[in-house]
Amino acid sequence: MLTITSYIGKKTMDSFECSKEISPADFMPLKHDSLTIEVANSQMKKCNDRWFIGAVVIKTTDTELTSFIDWDDIDFIWLGILEMLLAYQILTEASHFKECVGLSHE
Repeated sequence: MLTITSYIGKKTMDSFECSKEISPADFMPLKHDSLTIEVANSQMKKCNDRWFIGAVVIKTTDTELTSFIDWDDIDFIWLGILEMLLAYQILTEASHFKECVGLSHE
């Protein structure tokens, strides 16, 4: 089973960049409720609408693929995930092609 949970940061970008320890307590799950909207609006005001810090935690049943340590501007996180998926697709297709033409196990 794959779970994907988006979080927004409770601190400013400067606070995250200066911190050596990243804790789940520094984030809150992104939900469609009044508290999340209030925190998101507060963060946007603090950073003058330039960035929105967050984390996307992706887990399988037994493996954590991304965690809070992978925090970034939330737009960059999703672009990175998309690039990762596209690269995986290309590698998988190339591997499948090699198997089809007998080039596997080089």
